[in-house]
Amino acid sequence: MDCPKADHSIDIAQNDGKFIENTPLDVLYYAGLFCISSASIAFEINLTRLFSVAQFYHFAFMIVSTALLGNAASGILIMVFPKIGKSSPKLLLTWSALCAGVSMIVAYLLFNHIPFDSFSVSWDIRQARLLLFHYFLLSLPFLFCGITLSFLLSAFPQNTGKLYSINLTGSALGCIFALVLPGTLGGDGIVIFCSGLAAIGAILFGFNTVKLKSTRKNYFPNTSWVRAPVIIAFMVILLAGTDFGFRFFDQSFIPWMTLKISPYKWLSQVMQIPYSKLLTQKWNAFSRIDLVESSAIRSLPGLSYRYQSLLPRQNGLFVDGDDMSPILISDEVNAFYDYLPLNLAFQLRPQAKTLILEPRGGLDILTAIHQGACCVTAIEQNPLIVSMAEDVYKKSQVKALVEFERSYLKRTSESYDVILVSLTNGYHPIQSGAYSLAEDYRYTVEAFQDSLNHLTETGLLIFMRWLQYPPSEDFRAFALAVETLDRSGGDARNQVVAFRGYNTAVVMIKRTPYTSDELIEIREFCSDRAFDLSYIPGINPEETNRYNILPESIYYQSYLSLIESKDRQSYYKQY
Repeated sequence: MDCPKADHSIDIAQNDGKFIENTPLDVLYYAGLFCISSASIAFEINLTRLFSVAQFYHFAFMIVSTALLGNAASGILIMVFPKIGKSSPKLLLTWSALCAGVSMIVAYLLFNHIPFDSFSVSWDIRQARLLLFHYFLLSLPFLFCGITLSFLLSAFPQNTGKLYSINLTGSALGCIFALVLPGTLGGDGIVIFCSGLAAIGAILFGFNTVKLKSTRKNYFPNTSWVRAPVIIAFMVILLAGTDFGFRFFDQSFIPWMTLKISPYKWLSQVMQIPYSKLLTQKWNAFSRIDLVESSAIRSLPGLSYRYQSLLPRQNGLFVDGDDMSPILISDEVNAFYDYLPLNLAFQLRPQAKTLILEPRGGLDILTAIHQGACCVTAIEQNPLIVSMAEDVYKKSQVKALVEFERSYLKRTSESYDVILVSLTNGYHPIQSGAYSLAEDYRYTVEAFQDSLNHLTETGLLIFMRWLQYPPSEDFRAFALAVETLDRSGGDARNQVVAFRGYNTAVVMIKRTPYTSDELIEIREFCSDRAFDLSYIPGINPEETNRYNILPESIYYQSYLSLIESKDRQSYYKQY
């Protein structure tokens, strides 16, 4: 039996409570599905950003399971209740699209204003319950988006190919929205944008519902149920459009949408200090950058305690509310450069052609320039950082490139006297050493090999890590240096130097063995600045643990045991 086609949209025919095969779909159905698909994927991607900022980066992985939960639940719902919406598909689709848009805002507001404490969730049952509540809330938008697609696929199987095509095309556009719009709207603005996009889908689904009439009394429900979702959807679109306009002028139409971040993050702690001031806040597809002015910001990682003079004035650059990097406001105070541990590389290689990987606020760039580097190539993958610290990156001696460090090392043929891997992550005093396993693709054997390949014959690769007890972050970095030299045919015993201050460790790799003059200069440098040697070719136990005294010389013992280990893979497994 053939179904007649309606003028504006499909005429829902019934036959014993079932849809008649080959019922044509109106173009507005496809357009509505397109909007819902875009809103769903953009919202999901944006949630990973919001969780990275509000909590910590590993909570972003939770969003994937939340989205899967909501979409799976929608399929189960349609399977368990196969007759749902069959009497009026347009009405079901309109309400589901509207509920998706509204639930995006509601879920965000509740998780933002009732945050869970990730540090106490292991012993406080209330936090575990709150986390489950957040799971439920954040799965609702995906549940309603999933109902839209699941219902269309089950009700109109003859249009499966076109429906999937529209769904995938809309999702692709949603990915583009998630990449392009954060710079204009910010993370919280994307939530409202996605809600408005879902509301547009609701209107497209319900556009003809208000107009359609039927001779059958119970063919459609009460007209108020038909008009209500369309009216509410127009209100959501008006809200989203107004907020969109305000954000073009760096203002938010809805102040309580502003994202709240964990009290354990550095930004939260700094902003509690009197007279701290947020100067700038910017978003892009993979970060939120905050520039803060505060009298409490004094960050010079590794600075020797033998420096007794004034510290320079600084602003703080925060990435996702954490991992602060200093930006020097002026160069009036500059004697401290001589007391920074990374200065050793430039003392050994004066006038060095230098490559700095991810220098963030630019402290390492200024150190290189102050210590006489002839030219500095700075590779920073985040354009927001370069724009906020442009006074440093635009210096005449600096060539700034915005790209991924590993990509640059793969494509360039340049060689350098010094390659410096900047310390970008913050100090996390966790005894388990968990943060030593945090993802940073500059700290891999392959990345170190790429760096070694771009050193001159006597070039130096130097980097700094935070000290933990027992050794973790620094020990992993030292092991990477040893493993890299072994795989490159070098001799780690004669090509690695490591020393420490009171809370940082420095590892320096040379492409060829250190000369006796260089070893004398390294020992003098460490002695003058009260840095303790942890490993140097020909090291004696008496040379260690002299200035920053520990109950035992654990770092020297760990490094030496690794160097002398005959089966390093077993050593790694047992550590």
